[in-house]
Amino acid sequence: MNELYFKVEKDYDRTRFDEMIRLGGYEIWDRELKRYVWFFPMKEMKRVEALLTTPLEIEGFDYKTEKMNIEGWKGKSGFDIIEFPKIFQLVEYRKSKTTGKVNSIKHSVSKETVLQVWEVLKDYPQTKMLKFETLSEAICKSFGLMRFFRQTGTYDKQKFFGSRAEAYFPFYYYPLKVLEYKGVIQYTSKYTRRINDELEFQTEFKEVIYESGDVK
Repeated sequence: MNELYFKVEKDYDRTRFDEMIRLGGYEIWDRELKRYVWFFPMKEMKRVEALLTTPLEIEGFDYKTEKMNIEGWKGKSGFDIIEFPKIFQLVEYRKSKTTGKVNSIKHSVSKETVLQVWEVLKDYPQTKMLKFETLSEAICKSFGLMRFFRQTGTYDKQKFFGSRAEAYFPFYYYPLKVLEYKGVIQYTSKYTRRINDELEFQTEFKEVIYESGDVK
């Protein structure tokens, strides 16, 4: 029986490359698209979604709404976290020191990514205070992010922390902020600790509208 595959259009990604290969993926160069097209076994879809930190778009299925409604602004800075069927959206507010205007910046993280980070945390007892180095190393091992390990096999936490956009934020900071919002962990700049055994996701969703002019 032939195995089913799905494809992902993606540029070369040195952070995720090794794990994409390990998950059974193979790449070809598409001359028309001028980018790589990856093919993965269907059985690995959830793992691939977690690794890419974004859900795979399926034709005819809208996994999130484009807009949401934000009433006012809460404090000088901070987050709103909105749960959608397949992602969490983190809305970060920053107030300009010169103009006083508040701008919102949106970040998204796949629920599969959050779930995989949660599984890493569940390997430790609730009483365990996990330092950044310990937890980030365990997360890198779980996602197969091997470029953050030296040739000797030791973990390079500074390299991981320095790869802000491609690794630290999507695999560490955003998932932990979501889990903190869900009330299942305590998260500080010094340590992370699991405080619950069960993680529940929302099952019912309503369309919400966002207008940038509402944020003042």
